[in-house]
Amino acid sequence: MATVELRRVDKTFGTHQAIQGLDLSIADGEFVALVGPSGCGKSTTLRMIAGLEGVSGGAIVIGERDVSHLPARDRDIAMVFQSYALYPHMTVAENIGFGLKLRGTRRSRIAELVDEAAETLQLKEVLGRKPKELSGGQRQRVAMGRAMVRHPQVFLFDEPLSNLDAKLRVHMRAQIKKLHRQLTTTTIYVTHDQTEAMTLADRIVVMNHGRIEQVGTPHQLYGAPVSKFVAGFIGSPEMNFLEAVVDEAAATCDLTFADGSRLSLGEAHVGLPAGRPVTLGIRPEHLHLAGPGDPQDARLSGVVEVIEPLGADTLIHVIVAGRTLVARLAAEVGDRIALGVDRTRAHLFDPASGLTL
Repeated sequence: MATVELRRVDKTFGTHQAIQGLDLSIADGEFVALVGPSGCGKSTTLRMIAGLEGVSGGAIVIGERDVSHLPARDRDIAMVFQSYALYPHMTVAENIGFGLKLRGTRRSRIAELVDEAAETLQLKEVLGRKPKELSGGQRQRVAMGRAMVRHPQVFLFDEPLSNLDAKLRVHMRAQIKKLHRQLTTTTIYVTHDQTEAMTLADRIVVMNHGRIEQVGTPHQLYGAPVSKFVAGFIGSPEMNFLEAVVDEAAATCDLTFADGSRLSLGEAHVGLPAGRPVTLGIRPEHLHLAGPGDPQDARLSGVVEVIEPLGADTLIHVIVAGRTLVARLAAEVGDRIALGVDRTRAHLFDPASGLTL
């Protein structure tokens, strides 16, 4: 096991700078997820750590070694790909042990390590089968077993669950989390699915346009995003946003929306200048049906446009100030309702920079 450090890492492809000055420290045994939209640089970053892409600047340090210019085989890492990359003519046992065979490991030791990995991953009953005889989840576990037997310093996962159906992804998330708890190997996991990142990682790195927007625990990113981008990316459904202008009130922070409706945030965010444009952010679960205890100036009125029944949960889409807000509530299409706002959970962002105010 080892620490991983990225020190001012850059990557350019021709004239395009894909990665810009990346600084990141990952602790020994930590599980870190890299998330972000397509093209943000997360897979390129993982491939540079793996040695499958060279760095254009900066350094990558694994343990005490600068591996920036070492080939992949000398970095003591193991990577699990989205496509599994199994040899179709080999059995499960042969696939798991193939890397050890190439290293010249003695046959008895290979058998011992393969059996150990198969026991951990519940693959003992399929060791004699070929990949085509396996389910998608079993193939992914074989790929994980092939990485495990090498006992690397670092595990790298590149969107390993994206080819699986929704139910199997949930099962495999639990398998990966259990495996990390058993092995405590430093793990870097790339995914576009923020739910995977939230449920698996000790810390999440949110990337955007080749830069790091924020690094933190799932709780930190969800509750205290540093930008509108992070606030909108982390959370499902995503955070609601409404454009507004700060009123003249000094004792409280009052907002006026495009349709003339108003909302007071109370003493939160006091001090912003009158007339300043802001973006209000509020998560669906921080809206509720207003009752007698809700102040009149802490309500948003709107009409229910769409209902999404989700079994134990229901989402409603409400037209407020010309925009659609999503709330975790029960209502009927066409209802005119008043939404109470949990003012302590409201966020304000600068419309120009997107940063949290």
